[in-house]
Amino acid sequence: MISGQVISEVSYIADQYLTVLNTYLPYIKLYPKDKESLFLGLRHRIEDDFGGSLQLSYISAFHIAQKVSLNLRES
Repeated sequence: MISGQVISEVSYIADQYLTVLNTYLPYIKLYPKDKESLFLGLRHRIEDDFGGSLQLSYISAFHIAQKVSLNLRES
């Protein structure tokens, strides 16, 4: 078996980051008014406190295995 990880560095402007968040189930399930309020607050924080963009790191782990085929015959 082979295992490893891939590290990705990504930069998002506010609209891009909010688009990504909107694909995650906890945000999809929010009531529209709650989501609108939350996203407005996040947009202001990103623009005012982070210069308009966020730099994020993601780590993806993987495992690769080879399938073993067993020939089991009844005798």
